Amino acid sequence: MYLVKVSNNQISVIFFFFLFIRCDLILEFQHIYRELDIKLEERGESYYQKLMDDVVVELDSKKFLILEDGRKIMFVPNQTIPMTVVKSDGGYTYATR
Repeated sequence: MYLVKVSNNQISVIFFFFLFIRCDLILEFQHIYRELDIKLEERGESYYQKLMDDVVVELDSKKFLILEDGRKIMFVPNQTIPMTVVKSDGGYTYATR
């Protein structure tokens, strides 16, 4: 029944469907990490935002970035569409977090 709702694009069902899948994966990964004695520190997206300035400077210095329509883009190997690294308003995209 829930898979039918997911296929019919019922947003609340889709949200909870993916939330449960994510939670299940997190629990499974935690089990594996514990077995391998790996410790992870979860951080939100805002933590990485402040690190992006240095990454952009490095990508720029290595001539990976192209300025197009006010945004900085980068072509990724085996991809035909470039990745926007810096938006025209100076913000970063989800791909860069």
